[in-house]
Amino acid sequence: MQLTDKEMAIVLQAEDTMRRAKISRIILLVAMLIGFAAMLVGAVKPDIFAYCSFAVVLYAILLPQFGGPPYSEVVALLTRIRSETDAQKVDPLIDVLTRNT
Repeated sequence: MQLTDKEMAIVLQAEDTMRRAKISRIILLVAMLIGFAAMLVGAVKPDIFAYCSFAVVLYAILLPQFGGPPYSEVVALLTRIRSETDAQKVDPLIDVLTRNT
């Protein structure tokens, strides 16, 4: 199966977006742990930490949507790949008989 240049660009862009999202999530986790420690020692008020935590979680969930290929393009590509690779189901008995000949 051959991918066009545009489809290959979509795949590469999606991979890059996921890689950046993974790194950003690790950085956000470290920032949350530092914020939690700051809250425990009294440097940050608990309500401010709660608001910031909610914003960080929302950002981490939405992160793959920022800068990546549109969802509709990815679905169209996967649909085309699936339609090209769909094999017609063959009866197992017929498959065994035709393999031996």
